[in-house]
Amino acid sequence: MNLFLKLVSSPWFWLDIALSVTGGIIVWWGLKIEKRAEKLMPPESFKPDLFEDIISNQKAELDRGWRILMFGILFEVVAAFGISVISGLEIADLSETTTKSMERTALVESNNLVLRSNVVALEAAVQWRTITTAEATNVINLLAPVASVLPSGQKSVSVMAEGADNPETRRYANRIVEVLRGCGFDAHPAGGLRIGTTQSGIIGAEGVWIEVRNRTNPPPHALPILRAFQSLKTKSLVAKQDTGTAEGLVVIRVLAKPEN
Repeated sequence: MNLFLKLVSSPWFWLDIALSVTGGIIVWWGLKIEKRAEKLMPPESFKPDLFEDIISNQKAELDRGWRILMFGILFEVVAAFGISVISGLEIADLSETTTKSMERTALVESNNLVLRSNVVALEAAVQWRTITTAEATNVINLLAPVASVLPSGQKSVSVMAEGADNPETRRYANRIVEVLRGCGFDAHPAGGLRIGTTQSGIIGAEGVWIEVRNRTNPPPHALPILRAFQSLKTKSLVAKQDTGTAEGLVVIRVLAKPEN
C-alpha cells in the first residue's frame, strides 16, 4: 500500500501516463486517416484521367496519415527514452541516498557501541568491590581444609579497612571477614589505616595488602589466603612484610579501590 501511494504521488508517474496516452492517440489518429484514405482510393483498374483529382486527394491523405503515424511512433520513442533517463536518475539518486543513510546508520551504531562501552567502563569504575556467593564458595572450598587442620589460636586473621570515612573499603573488608569466618578462620575487623597517608591526608596506596611478620617464615595459612585472593583476581594485590605484625597473625589491609 505504501509503495502504491508513493507511485501515484510521483509527478513522473503521471507524466509517463500522459506521454504514453498522447503518443497512442497520435498513432491511432494517423492510422485512422491512412485507413480511411485507402478505402476511398479508386481501384488501380480505373483510368487516372477520370479520377485524377480523387486519386491525388487520397494520396495526400495517405501521406498525411503516414506522417502522423510516424510522428506518433517517434513521439512515443522519445517519451519512453526521456522517462527511462529520468527513472535512471531517480534510481541513482535513491541509491546514493540509501548509501548515505546506511553510512549514517553505521556511524550511529558505532557511536552507540562506543557509548555502551564507556557506560560499562564507568559502571565498572564506580561499582564497589565484593565477593559474590559463587566466589565465596570457591574460597571456602580452597581454605576450609587449611583452617580445619590448624590448632585453635593459630588461624588468626586481622582485616583492616582504609579509614572510617570510606564506606567502600569498610564494606569490602567486612565481606572478607565474613567469607574467612566461613572458612573456619578466626577473622576479625580492625581499626582504620594510616599507611600511605600524605601531609594532605590522602591515602596514596590502593588495592589489598596481605602482611605477615616474616616472609621467609610466614604463618601456615598466609600463602593459602594469598592464593585464594589471587583466584579472585584481586586488583593491586600485594604481599608485604611488617615486623610490627604479631607472630602467627595474617593482616589483610583493604585500601582504596584501584582506578584501573
